[in-house]
Amino acid sequence: MPSNVLLIRNVAQYSAVNLIAGAGILGNVGGVALAANLALGNAISTYTSIPVVSRYANIVALAASNANSAITYQTTNSTAPWITNSLPSAYSGLYGTTMTNAITAQSANIMGNGDLGKFDQVFSAASGLISTSNELIISAQAASSQSTAISFVNEDHTITSGISSITEAFGAFSLDLQLLGQAINLANLNNLGSPQALVRQILNVSTLPAGLRTSMLNAGLTANTISSLNTVDLTDSEEKKLYTAMTQVTGQNLLEILSVLRVQTPGIETLADLLNPAKTFPNSFNTFSAPTASGFRGIYLNSSGAINSNLETTLPQSVLVPLDGNPLQNLEPRQQT
Repeated sequence: MPSNVLLIRNVAQYSAVNLIAGAGILGNVGGVALAANLALGNAISTYTSIPVVSRYANIVALAASNANSAITYQTTNSTAPWITNSLPSAYSGLYGTTMTNAITAQSANIMGNGDLGKFDQVFSAASGLISTSNELIISAQAASSQSTAISFVNEDHTITSGISSITEAFGAFSLDLQLLGQAINLANLNNLGSPQALVRQILNVSTLPAGLRTSMLNAGLTANTISSLNTVDLTDSEEKKLYTAMTQVTGQNLLEILSVLRVQTPGIETLADLLNPAKTFPNSFNTFSAPTASGFRGIYLNSSGAINSNLETTLPQSVLVPLDGNPLQNLEPRQQT
């Protein structure tokens, strides 16, 4: 081969073994053809063995053997087709004379009459119909269900799936999310800001780091509690201890966890900082808003992370505590509204 000729090789999607196995269902090229399943054949045999059905079949056969052929399946297709295996007259022109023959022929058509190419076309069309129909059905059900329906107050919320109700600084917000790596479990957003939720996310991607475990023990959590963090919910007092333990995870122990979670956010000094929105969203936190009875209101007053005190009279404590600088550092009850 000349040195200036470029050889291009196509990468095969299937190996030789796959092709040999596939040839087994290519009936039109020598394999074992696709056919209706055994259960259908057994059901047809059971039906045709019913005494009244089999007796009428014998009558038709005997009548057909003489010149008059006075009795056929058409004789009863408008009177008693269900007990004589006659196909109702409205369908006899399309499918023949007997119901079982029509079923057998239709099953053969669906299976491509042994031609895998034809079967593939039928299967693909049916699969596509199911997929598109289910999308519409599921959407309609969700829209009519109060438990799953999402309320959007304007077109911005509709287009962004509600993200614009949190912030409209999409560029800064997306950058913060990117830098956070895997620190947030998007399947567990209801518990975002919970110390236990953060630990569970660490356990989702790795094992419990030794440094964090030591800090937990030093903060007063028992070995049994630590071993069941991924399965048993903590009490408020245990969450407080866990948060305290996180404030002690610094230096190399912190870098190990940040590396596991692929966090690149600057300014994270303790593991507890991953629970503070002002730390985890440094580029966008001061644009965050919260829904109130009077509309959306800003959560933070400035870039230093000061909380809008007016929210204390409009939001419950469960919402305010995770926003308050370092969450769970103060469990003193707030006045509820």
